[in-house]
Amino acid sequence: MGPSTPLIMGRPSKGYKPRIRSSRPLAMGRDKGALQPATPYPPTVERDGLYYLPPPHSLRLHQKSAFGRRCKDEGVLLTPVELIYCHWFRFIPLPEPTNEWFAEQLELNPRLEAHLIAMELMRTGHDICVPVEQLSHRFAEVPDATWGLGWPRGSPWIKEAPSSQVRVHRTNDEVDWHELLEWFDDVSDRGQDPFLCVVDDEMEGTVYQLSQPNLEGVHRAPSSLSQEEQEHVQSLLKKASFSGTSVYLPEVTGWPLNAVGVEHFSGRMLTTSEAGLFDAKAQPAEDSISLHSFLLNLGLMLRPGFKYGSLWRAYEHPIGEEHAPWLIQPVDLAPVNWEGVCLSARLAEGVHKSWVCAFEDDRLGWRFLSIARRS
Repeated sequence: MGPSTPLIMGRPSKGYKPRIRSSRPLAMGRDKGALQPATPYPPTVERDGLYYLPPPHSLRLHQKSAFGRRCKDEGVLLTPVELIYCHWFRFIPLPEPTNEWFAEQLELNPRLEAHLIAMELMRTGHDICVPVEQLSHRFAEVPDATWGLGWPRGSPWIKEAPSSQVRVHRTNDEVDWHELLEWFDDVSDRGQDPFLCVVDDEMEGTVYQLSQPNLEGVHRAPSSLSQEEQEHVQSLLKKASFSGTSVYLPEVTGWPLNAVGVEHFSGRMLTTSEAGLFDAKAQPAEDSISLHSFLLNLGLMLRPGFKYGSLWRAYEHPIGEEHAPWLIQPVDLAPVNWEGVCLSARLAEGVHKSWVCAFEDDRLGWRFLSIARRS
């Protein structure tokens, strides 16, 4: 038997070819299969930072593909992002000299490159995506953080409300979690999908979708204990040994809560947070107990998530029947920038889980926001 083939990241070193990454040259089209129009598009004319394309070329571009703001003469005004995208995929010429023009646009809009990549990613995903500035006459009350509005391709976008909103971030942007939750609520209350596009320093981007997970489990909740059961648990805790971060119960006969503690060392080991649900001697952190209690009373079983960079992994069903569907991180322990958020979401996805951020809420107790790559 010969020597084994060396592995690189779990793959054979021979025959594996990494994905080719585009450098997005300005002078070349991006759609290799596209045919140039029989009648070339005329150069656009700059008007107050936008770029005018005359009819009849403008009509199909606007009506079918949702590019540009329509003028009275049926021409359209394109943003620089739309113009570059249409150059790549519709053969519309860019102003000359191209590199100097692009550099000027970057000075005017430092987010230009990120917006370009977001446009490409959203439209490659079979959506229509329109910069919100082009639709201010139709949709005046759009959240400030929203960059684009989206529709399914082929839908009558001129008549219908958008089906999604898109915001754009660079990986080193700081995350304002409470602002993000407010934006999510605003978009969701309109019946629209909240997407965000995150762009890294290699000019690669990923689209993520925000959602509110339905955190429910089948485990018995502490709040369901009868008075007699509560007294029994407290009597067991009186015999407990406290060791800093753990509580050991040597006697566990009749323990009523399978989701609280783990069987170990011929007894039951509880965290101080779990013990604090029933006994003030444990002295756990107040906010930790509040969230822990809230999740347990949803019927979930919580286990440490340190292997996955989160506080807890949460089980809907007993361990052994299924893997934990969720990784839960309180907002005060959540990543501070989008690079960290993307890492958490990708790590969760890699182990077939959803990453969830928990927010304390005065009205509901706790709110939860899940971030995952768009499917």
